[in-house]
Amino acid sequence: MTTYDLTQKTNASTGQRIVPSHNEIRLQNLEDKVTSQSERLEHIVKYSMSYQKRNQLLEIIQEYKSDNTALKEQIKDLKKQLDDAESRIKRLLIRFEQFEYDSKDEK
Repeated sequence: MTTYDLTQKTNASTGQRIVPSHNEIRLQNLEDKVTSQSERLEHIVKYSMSYQKRNQLLEIIQEYKSDNTALKEQIKDLKKQLDDAESRIKRLLIRFEQFEYDSKDEK
């Protein structure tokens, strides 16, 4: 004959069900909604931050382009000044050579 220890906890169903009250269900639904809204807000903040970073990068790029354009203008002006200086030097060299040639003829 088998003996059973009836004091031990078993996994058998007693037929009793735990049903949450109406307020508990309502509270759980509200908590779920708050969690859902929090997740949505996190996504909005994340996209907002990425949008702000994008705008900042676009501003930096625009500044770079305007700086680059200004530098190109400066380079163009410097090249023109250099060309003018080279042509003046050439004219001076020609005058100098002419002066030397004239000086030799006088001797």
